Amino acid sequence: MKNSPLHIRSLFSHRQHPIKILGYTTKSFWLLLIPLARSLIAMRFDIATWLKGWWLDILVILVIFAYAVLRWFFVTFKIEKDHIEANTGYFGLCKTSIPYSKLCTICASQGVLYRPFRAYKVYFDTNSGSRASSDIVLSLKKSDYERLFAYFPMDEKGRAKFTHAPERKSVLIFSLLFSSTLSGVILFTTLIIEVSRIVGRELEERFISTVNEYMQKFAIKLPRYVVAFAMVIILSWLYSFMINVFRHWSFTVTRQGDKFIIKSGFVSKRYHIISAEKINYIDIEQSFLMKIFNICSVHIHCSGYGKGRREIAVLIPITTFSQVQSSLSLLMPETPIPDLMIRPNKKDIKRFLFVPSLLCLIVPIADFVLIRLFPGWREVIRFSAIMCVIPFAWLLAVKIAAGFVTGTGEEKKWITLSYCQVYRFHYIIVNKNKISKVTYFQTPFQRRADVCNLRINTFGESICCHSVKHLPLKEAEKFVDDCGILS
Repeated sequence: MKNSPLHIRSLFSHRQHPIKILGYTTKSFWLLLIPLARSLIAMRFDIATWLKGWWLDILVILVIFAYAVLRWFFVTFKIEKDHIEANTGYFGLCKTSIPYSKLCTICASQGVLYRPFRAYKVYFDTNSGSRASSDIVLSLKKSDYERLFAYFPMDEKGRAKFTHAPERKSVLIFSLLFSSTLSGVILFTTLIIEVSRIVGRELEERFISTVNEYMQKFAIKLPRYVVAFAMVIILSWLYSFMINVFRHWSFTVTRQGDKFIIKSGFVSKRYHIISAEKINYIDIEQSFLMKIFNICSVHIHCSGYGKGRREIAVLIPITTFSQVQSSLSLLMPETPIPDLMIRPNKKDIKRFLFVPSLLCLIVPIADFVLIRLFPGWREVIRFSAIMCVIPFAWLLAVKIAAGFVTGTGEEKKWITLSYCQVYRFHYIIVNKNKISKVTYFQTPFQRRADVCNLRINTFGESICCHSVKHLPLKEAEKFVDDCGILS
């Protein structure tokens, strides 16, 4: 049988897009280029003098660049009709072959740097890989990218196609609610450090002078460090908010056969293909404010989706809790939402409040003691106490709500686990086939009251443990036996 030119061409190894050479260099490499460029401009492009003064730095850059070129040369891949094969690692010594049927997620990303060169960064993930990194990461030319997705089976024959595209205001609300101050501080601090390494102390001095200017302008009587701390928090949150908006702008999810196709991004375009049968569980997530206003966000746990790239593994960004059933019935018609059958007894709700109440009590005691020991630090200690008691008081309110919504239920082959983890409420829907382990855990105090924490582990690249706390022990044991979990 005569092979077609396309099939013949797929038998030969291909190299990544040349832009990947830049990816194989280090961050410090680009920081070295800036003083080199400055000195060359200062010397009015006197190449001979420039080479004499900077020869060691130039040599280091050439070595780094040569190493990147060699690594790019040896890393090759093959795109076949039923699998992808890649020689990766240092000098292509690590050979990996993945059948398309075993892939959980394929993610194609096209950032600002890649778009002008018509290049795509593609991530391949299976359940057997690492949680921190993808099984294969390749930078593909547009022709290789199109050939890959032409081979990847979509299985759309005889099946309905449904697309869900949230309104832009919903994406803004989603970004508003899921923007983390902590992650924003980390990202914002990293950005400031990297920029400071380039421009020196100018940025730090400008920030301090801006703080002083605002304090004088508005006659702010607060200490300088309080204003500076508040500005860092606000700017960090805004930075996290903008990243979430850019990442989830133009978000659409399409169910096509047994695959989900998720598109998103404004600056960096992202394209995910997710195998529906490889989804480990569904997570209907809420914060305390979202619960008050009866809105939620539907997330999915699937290897490769939302991993290592500060993404949120979202399926439906924002919806009302009453509309989740209708939305999921279109995207995942095989998945019901079981009602809760077992809940903590009313007398055991106080157990949810012990830790946050203790934390709220410790703060004023520590404040009182430290002020007596260090009276000169009174303002700093009092400010720190106020900043600590606010999240602890908020946690107390969250745990009060958690006592009334915690529980578990079952319907056909599906299990519901409703619990609160720190400040977030989770409503997990998981197939019994995805459960790997069930554990009953009791503290000494729980043993006296005959209650337990029901811990259920689910499959994935790493152990995912869901803990439903303070359930009656006998009812939990009977529930697990009746449901036939792990049978």
